[in-house]
Amino acid sequence: MSTKTAMQKAMEQQNVLNARLKKARMLIVEDSAEARVMIRGFSRDIGIEQIDLSGSGQEAIENLKARTYDIVLCDYNLGKGKDGQQVLEEARYSKYLSYGSVFIMVTAETTLEMVMGALEYQPDNYLSKPFTKNELQRRLERAVLTKIEYRAIERAFEAEEYDQAIELCQAKITAEQGSAYRAWRLMGESFLHLKRYDEAAELFRKILEERELAWAKIGLGRVLFFLKSPPEAEHIFAQLVKEQPNVTESYDWLAKIQVAKGEARIAQDTLEAATQKSPKAVLRQMELARIAMGNRSYLVA
Repeated sequence: MSTKTAMQKAMEQQNVLNARLKKARMLIVEDSAEARVMIRGFSRDIGIEQIDLSGSGQEAIENLKARTYDIVLCDYNLGKGKDGQQVLEEARYSKYLSYGSVFIMVTAETTLEMVMGALEYQPDNYLSKPFTKNELQRRLERAVLTKIEYRAIERAFEAEEYDQAIELCQAKITAEQGSAYRAWRLMGESFLHLKRYDEAAELFRKILEERELAWAKIGLGRVLFFLKSPPEAEHIFAQLVKEQPNVTESYDWLAKIQVAKGEARIAQDTLEAATQKSPKAVLRQMELARIAMGNRSYLVA
């Protein structure tokens, strides 16, 4: 490939990004009025024209309910009420964000609670305060470019057209010579949605032969759970909890298996350990409360 051709491709890619940003609708969630104005100014300089502002987590949820956003830039610490993690959790759970939406978490905090909580709900990128206009532009462009590359796959996935999503993932994997781990992951999720468990197990095992990825281990454990192989699934999740204790989704599945075995008290301990690492995950807290009630652990409930 000539240098000119490479430059042309880069310019074409930048033109696509510029056009996408110009058409994008953006929501800035920030409790500081001064910071909101500053970020809006940066965003306009980058080329984003449609910008809405929210000063609290609840206001952000109301905006997300009312309209579709292509980009959400959300501060983690929003004062009283919902924080950025809780906004992201509710938006994901209630499907206020499409697969094509970009969610970037902004934070000046580095506590384990914040990091683990944010990781659970997988924002598309992070931005540390203070940041410059150029840093904001780089993060936005990287996230938007990924969404463009996976747009067809994620649209099929969002429309629950999982067979089509699998075909598109396979094409992506072939084109990138097997290194497209995002495509592998979406393909595995599609197999699970279609209950094609044998194919899902084969895929996750193939990935794990190449790299020890936590999400692939969780995927394989879920498959084994659905295939009625709880001892094997329990082994995978227990091993993950031991080796990678900050991967909190493993605790959820381990607790499911423990409940199925009639070990509700042990399941309660498992979920309590997870909530100590990521205390603001509402769905996990609800499940812990349900199990604790059954165990008559009323104070925990």
